[in-house]
Amino acid sequence: MGKKIRLRLFAIVLVVITGVSAVRADLHVKQKQTIEAYYEWGAVNPAREQGLEYWLGKDRAAIVNARWTAIADFAAGTLTYLGHRTRVYVQTTLPLDPAALFDSKALDFIRQSLTTQGTVKPVEETKTILGRSCLGHVVETWVNYEGDRLNERVQTIWTSPEIPVDAALIAKVLHLQYVLSYFADDLIKGYEAIQGFPLLREMIFFNRGIEIKARVETLVLSEEQPGPAVYAVPAGYMKKAKIETADMQ
Repeated sequence: MGKKIRLRLFAIVLVVITGVSAVRADLHVKQKQTIEAYYEWGAVNPAREQGLEYWLGKDRAAIVNARWTAIADFAAGTLTYLGHRTRVYVQTTLPLDPAALFDSKALDFIRQSLTTQGTVKPVEETKTILGRSCLGHVVETWVNYEGDRLNERVQTIWTSPEIPVDAALIAKVLHLQYVLSYFADDLIKGYEAIQGFPLLREMIFFNRGIEIKARVETLVLSEEQPGPAVYAVPAGYMKKAKIETADMQ
């Protein structure tokens, strides 16, 4: 029996005995955002929930929320952005240049109405979440619009460096999320001074004098083998050159 055949048979036996396969596992983070019920204009707005997921691999990642999904291939230097409202997708390069993803009208809309300003300050206390030590930061954010502050919120973010993923990959993924969330450059710098991955966000929104409480909590933090759909464009999505304003609303 040749040497190559013996090595191949040994590898097969090892997989059978140990259960170890060549398919790699990625870190799967599943979170839930809950907005508490609140009273406005004579009626009660019921509590709402929505999901948020991250998949973090050696050289790839996916961020999934209700409005959009971002699939990053850091080895190839590419980004696939899915707009769920209009079922479209755009493919571009990394590092992300917003001008390569959004058309000129969408960019103007972001700059005038959506860009989020804010401040980031550390707090002295710590928390333990899912068995991991977390650091706290208070983040105050708002959108400047025609001389007023809109969409004001105050949140305490609890992040942990005790995550089984390379810190450089976490930094890349979170930077991508900040850019796609329309954060101003100064706010991004403040966020990027925070160490670790966010496991809990405790928020208060201020809407026309009403305080609305919300939280984003981590439900799942585990190494899993992603299904084929995680890093793929779903069926029925149309490719386009750039995201337009209609795709964002």
